[in-house]
Amino acid sequence: MAEQGRAAQGRPFTAQPPRPGGGGRAAFKEEKKSSGSKHEGPGGAKAHTASASGPVAETFRVIQGAISKEFVRSTQGVFQFELSGEEGGTWYIDLKTNDGSAGFGKPPVTADVVMSMSSGDFVKMFTGKLKPTMAFMSGKLKIKGNMALAIKLEKMLTQFNSKL
Repeated sequence: MAEQGRAAQGRPFTAQPPRPGGGGRAAFKEEKKSSGSKHEGPGGAKAHTASASGPVAETFRVIQGAISKEFVRSTQGVFQFELSGEEGGTWYIDLKTNDGSAGFGKPPVTADVVMSMSSGDFVKMFTGKLKPTMAFMSGKLKIKGNMALAIKLEKMLTQFNSKL
């Protein structure tokens, strides 16, 4: 609102630090970060999706429940998802440390693969309605990092799909 007022008055807008207790964007970000509850495991954050709702959060809740020691042992990779749109943000699946984990935010260790896509396409991919290879070829999915691990995740999707 302040930006509009200054622009309307012909004065340039300059970024101002948030006022103490004044709210603004920084307070909004803090509020957004603190929503949801964290379940911490031995290696750091477990799932940060307990009170979040929506298809992406639900997908990560199911993934968290489906992670097994066998998945962790056979995969040994950490996947970070940069999702745009509704429920966008950074999400992760850690199939490398301890018993594995999944949730909202940065992974507890550096990601081996970073995938960028819309949250809608993410849900379609994890429910079997969008094949990861087709998403990649059509530009809906961008992958940075270890492609071999990305392909391993695609194979595991068939097992996740039966639970979603």
